[in-house]
Amino acid sequence: MTNLINTINENDGLGGFDDCTAVNLKDIKKGEYFKRTPQANKVFIKGDYIRDDGFNKYSCTDWDDMNREVFIKGNKKVFIGFTF
Repeated sequence: MTNLINTINENDGLGGFDDCTAVNLKDIKKGEYFKRTPQANKVFIKGDYIRDDGFNKYSCTDWDDMNREVFIKGNKKVFIGFTF
């Protein structure tokens, strides 16, 4: 995996630590799980790249609710490597 930015140790609120690695969304594989912030409760799944006129974003589906979809630019920092 390229462009690893840094590793973040965040307290998970239970006395333990959850190690997350910040990467650009475009650098993870389709179907991989990620969070938008290290402390986020929502987990997303990276989907297809939408290449419309000026849109150019990735479709990302909420793991918990398949009807919730967000569109995120490829250079957005997301967090992987957490315990799910």
